[in-house]
Amino acid sequence: MITKIQVVGVGRMKVPGPEVFWMERFDEELALTLWMVVVQTVDRVLLINTGVAANDTAVPELVDGIAGGGMAGLKSLGITAEQVTDVVITPLQAYAIGNADQFPRATIHLSRRGWMDYHAPPRPTSTRERHRAIPWPVLISLWRERWPQLHLLHDEDTIIAKTVTVSWVGCHHRSSLVIWVQTETGVFAFTDIIFHPENFTEDKPIGIAEDRYECLKAYALIRSRADRVFGLYDPGLERAFPDGVLFRTSSTS
Repeated sequence: MITKIQVVGVGRMKVPGPEVFWMERFDEELALTLWMVVVQTVDRVLLINTGVAANDTAVPELVDGIAGGGMAGLKSLGITAEQVTDVVITPLQAYAIGNADQFPRATIHLSRRGWMDYHAPPRPTSTRERHRAIPWPVLISLWRERWPQLHLLHDEDTIIAKTVTVSWVGCHHRSSLVIWVQTETGVFAFTDIIFHPENFTEDKPIGIAEDRYECLKAYALIRSRADRVFGLYDPGLERAFPDGVLFRTSSTS
């Protein structure tokens, strides 16, 4: 049973409007907040994304990263790396996977389809693009000492039975997922394919989309399955949840 869900901001960006909304808002610069989500049960601590590693330069548009990177954000919640049992990454990008090698006990869950695309892309891919997807220190660690901890997810897969499942949706990247979390108040959906709420509520695909039609298909899927929806870059969460707590079970004080 889920006991608590909270978010911690691990950085901010400002990007051109058409990156957020497909072929719209050309004269605007829009804010994004990078979120790490912490999902707790009585015996597990699951992270959705790990934030940028401290001093990482793979994300040059990061204008306001917290000192110490994503690990400092986790520490601010009173959670240690050793307590984390599961890490889910969506998508394979440095701002999401930058600290995935820092959790000695955690199973690291990645999209199988996204992992295969990274290693055998069907298109020309630059060295810079690969480094931006998975920073070299993280990649080496996953291939070497962390390999036994790696779990490559099928397009529909389960992380915690009857509690946390995932669906591959594409749209943003080949590694993009929706993470479904079953709480006592309904299903919470977390995804990187929603930058601002209007992407979802008004069927306006994100601008940085490898396939905008996959976006529309995924938005329909989310509407059919989720009771609450959270974009992993939505700056509005700072105002809506100033303490970062999205859910707390009624039995928790």
